[in-house]
Amino acid sequence: MDAADFAPPRGDAVLAAAHAAAGDADAANYLRLFTKTTFTVNLLHSLVVALGTVVVGLALSLTAAYAFSRFRFAGRRLLMMTFLLINMFPLIC
Repeated sequence: MDAADFAPPRGDAVLAAAHAAAGDADAANYLRLFTKTTFTVNLLHSLVVALGTVVVGLALSLTAAYAFSRFRFAGRRLLMMTFLLINMFPLIC
């Protein structure tokens, strides 16, 4: 929640523009968001997907790190560099 949601517009042009864009932002809007919409269910679903992604990614990364550190095999160096390069750059551009 932002303090500007409850403050009346002042002479500040930026704050006045924010109030004009937001309309009547008050606590009732937040109450309606959490009680009359599916926002909380959607937020829970997003949390489940995010936690699942973290668990799977961490499991794969840990097993790969163990294999790269303990075992010597053909293509180890190339695979390790590929793995590091993939993790170095974000997938979303």
